[in-house]
Amino acid sequence: MSESSRAEGIAPSAPHRPAQILSTLKTLGFQVAVCVPDSWLGGIAERIEAETGMTLVRATHEEEALAIACGARLGGARSVLLVQNIGLLTMGSGLVALAVRYQFPVLILAPFRGSPRDPIYYHVGKGRVTEPVLRAYGLPYAVAPPLVAVLAHPDDETPIGPILVRYAREGVQVHLVIATDGAEGASNTTIPRGPELAKARAEEARCSAAALGATAPILLGFPDSKLGDFLGDQSLLFRLTQRVAEELARLHPDAVITWGPDGGYGHPDHRMVSNIVTQLMRAGAPGVPERLFYMSLPAEMIKAAFPERGAPPLLIPQDKYFTMRVSFTPEDLKAAERSMACHQTQFNAAMLQRATESTGRILNGVIALVPASPGAPGTDLFR
Repeated sequence: MSESSRAEGIAPSAPHRPAQILSTLKTLGFQVAVCVPDSWLGGIAERIEAETGMTLVRATHEEEALAIACGARLGGARSVLLVQNIGLLTMGSGLVALAVRYQFPVLILAPFRGSPRDPIYYHVGKGRVTEPVLRAYGLPYAVAPPLVAVLAHPDDETPIGPILVRYAREGVQVHLVIATDGAEGASNTTIPRGPELAKARAEEARCSAAALGATAPILLGFPDSKLGDFLGDQSLLFRLTQRVAEELARLHPDAVITWGPDGGYGHPDHRMVSNIVTQLMRAGAPGVPERLFYMSLPAEMIKAAFPERGAPPLLIPQDKYFTMRVSFTPEDLKAAERSMACHQTQFNAAMLQRATESTGRILNGVIALVPASPGAPGTDLFR
């Protein structure tokens, strides 16, 4: 059997999770791991090599690695093969002639290179054919399910940060699609509104995504605070809808999170993004799942973030609608706090301190979401 897990691009911040992979392999009783030299696989290989309960064998090329893994399995040891998806293509003959023909139950863990966003252009063609080739071989495989958050601004991921960290930690590919450039959000900076601030906020978004364990953010660059300006630009909403639709069709997520119709605390850009994503789901747009969830801000969190404001009336959904309740760990919360601290143009030290002191108590280890499509209560976005 083969299983593949995708990692987007080649950025050092791409999720790798060697500790979690090793723990799972040990729990499942794997005794031998075989790998080829590769920078992406170095972290897990080093951990296996230091693990007394497992043996790491380093091979010189992929077909040799496959032969060793099959031999170990023939000798009674559960074996795992660590190669890139590109390595799967180069050892096709061995897979068919040895592993498939004689039905060796070898697990293959393969980071995915060659996605459309891979900056090394010559990998893209190889990535494009990986899954068709696996299907042609007749090999069962699984791809880590993507989770996409469609947001209006850099920093909008903050209310759901802990569960984004959780899913990235568990190996889910987490993507942030951010509609606007954030060029008008100058509440906590001396950087002037406009292109200079937009550039700073783009860097903050990249910092935040790395802290969450997400892939590099997808920045659509639409004008901040003007998504509903129909008189100023009558084509804007149609262009934004098309761009969001294109990204969701490309990413093909299993679940999507966006703002609810309330916009969290009422922000018009939040509301417009929510409307567009909901529209695409209801229209059956390619790649848009029915597992769409609305995020919200608890009243106490709004008060903690904006002590000078009163909560807008009739804003927060009734408790009965929050039927998806996703848990997170204290470590997930700490990583989310590091993510929030990346947004230096938005949160000063006092705001970060208030968030640190209050968020854990308010959320109590669970983030509640409203499903766009009514269903049974749940605790996992993918089930």
